[in-house]
Amino acid sequence: MNYYPLPISIKELVVSFRAPAAPPSIFVAYDFKDSQSERFFADLRSALAHSPKDALTIVANGKVEPGASWAVEVRERISKSRLMIADLSQNSVEVYFECGLSWGLGRALCPVVRSDDRRQFLPKWLLDLQVVNYGSDAGMQELLQRIRKVGSEKNSKARNRCESAVPGKIAIVSSSTDQVSHQNAIVKAACGIYGMSYTQGEALPERELAVELPRSIADASLLIINIQGDFSESDLFGIFCTGAILSHPSSGIDTKKLLKQVLIVTHGANPESIKIFPDSAKRIRNVKIISPNALTKEVHSFGINYRKWVALQATAAKGSHDAKKPIGR
Repeated sequence: MNYYPLPISIKELVVSFRAPAAPPSIFVAYDFKDSQSERFFADLRSALAHSPKDALTIVANGKVEPGASWAVEVRERISKSRLMIADLSQNSVEVYFECGLSWGLGRALCPVVRSDDRRQFLPKWLLDLQVVNYGSDAGMQELLQRIRKVGSEKNSKARNRCESAVPGKIAIVSSSTDQVSHQNAIVKAACGIYGMSYTQGEALPERELAVELPRSIADASLLIINIQGDFSESDLFGIFCTGAILSHPSSGIDTKKLLKQVLIVTHGANPESIKIFPDSAKRIRNVKIISPNALTKEVHSFGINYRKWVALQATAAKGSHDAKKPIGR
């Protein structure tokens, strides 16, 4: 009997029988309370569904069923997506928070607006990114091309930019020199008591804000955000930072985790009634909205939890060491 070589290699044969690649997934962040933003989401989903090239694209958003954990569900949806499309036409704080989650999870971010005149209301720290005007036919086609490009790219695992947070490390975000000076003193005193670390806070002028967060902020396990309540660029940046930090809600490795904490220090008359901070973020247990007078107490409370966490790590390490000793010795 004669044997003849196969015309293709075994490797090529295996590749040809692989399961088809999963369809690309995108996450669309938009203002649920704005009818034009709602219409954009519906139009985008319809355009994708009616295009043979894009019909299989999965389109997710931040609407969560009653009773579900918003943070867990939305983090999961964004982590499965390859691209975040964010409608910033209204400067919605909910959308900025979801943009922060996307950045922290290592997802590409594509800001969009409904008309060119809305660009002037965007914070300058976002303008390094290409902004698409979906209100025109050309803009919608550009957006579809962006989605196709991301969908055709190799689906490599994105790096979580805030996953390597240092347990017990504190950072401050503020545009006010006076606020930072006062809060640095509070943080320094607490770090001396509880053995925590901190990056010397400096006021961040609006011209120095950027989508790419400095490591001093991305590595924090306690983040102090100062909100003025005036929808300034600094306020929106603080909300973006909150989302980024909470994209990975704990610090530490393996099962030895310390829950991160974000303290939103409001400087309005009534901290609890401040409208600028996202409702979705207020429901997350890692977030506390406080007045400036409550900062010392909250930092010390975090310090106590950190010291308990350190003690647990020491006990676990000792138990692991003792378990290796021969019985009776």
